[in-house]
Amino acid sequence: MNCGTAFSATGSAKTTTPPPVRSSMPTEPWTTKKALKVLAGVVVVGIIIFYRIQNAADSNAIDKNNTALSSFDSGNDTQAISQFQDAASNAATTETKITTLKNLAYVYETDSKNDQALTSFQQALKLTSQNSFDYYLISAEVALLQSNPNSAYINFNKALAIQPDDFQLNNSLAIFYMNLDGSSSDYEDYGKALTYALKANTISSSEVTRENLGIAYFFNKNYDQSISILSQTNVTQHPYVGFWLGYDYLGKNDPANVKSYFQQAINAGATPPKEVTDYLNSH
Repeated sequence: MNCGTAFSATGSAKTTTPPPVRSSMPTEPWTTKKALKVLAGVVVVGIIIFYRIQNAADSNAIDKNNTALSSFDSGNDTQAISQFQDAASNAATTETKITTLKNLAYVYETDSKNDQALTSFQQALKLTSQNSFDYYLISAEVALLQSNPNSAYINFNKALAIQPDDFQLNNSLAIFYMNLDGSSSDYEDYGKALTYALKANTISSSEVTRENLGIAYFFNKNYDQSISILSQTNVTQHPYVGFWLGYDYLGKNDPANVKSYFQQAINAGATPPKEVTDYLNSH
């Protein structure tokens, strides 16, 4: 799904941005329950941050996995993908291979490379035990990529019944309920998204969880809290966060900071949605 995405998330330097759903910049951003597609590509997604070595044979794969996590957090998605691919290829145990394939899939999804994400998730799913936590979590992610939100909802909840305090699951649920890409419209619930984003960030705070938490606060119109959290992110490394900060300040009717953060995002290499360009041209 989901960074910045959470997806997607986003986030990390993104190559494309879906088209805006509105032709001009609204006075107050997205106050109705309507899918926001403008910045869907920024949402960042769940990554396992702490991965304890349990088998010496997997030490090489785990080192590559953790190096890839660092690359992802620094905004270098291309390098992270290559490193996760190496980690998956070098994995000696089933558990490590599942983890590295999931991480690879999440980074692909953050970069809107959904076909590659689906392939990686499906490879991981084949390695899981039926009715296990990973079986349900990965089945949910596959269902979302195949445009089946009802199946995703069922599988997410089955996973939740097994491991309710799993960081990755809570982060994925936050993205699911934010419905950034319109794939889970019937389940859109910003209050629930915030609840799961808070829990994910409490369980394992990281660049990923902070960004998704800041985005969740934005959708709940708590712009001050969103700004407080997203301001911790280096916009140079994660350019699209600049757009989210700009939208926060738009909600606060602060055009100077709106323009400042929009421009910072563009200067850092983010492709602006049309409505951002229109706003900058008209102010």
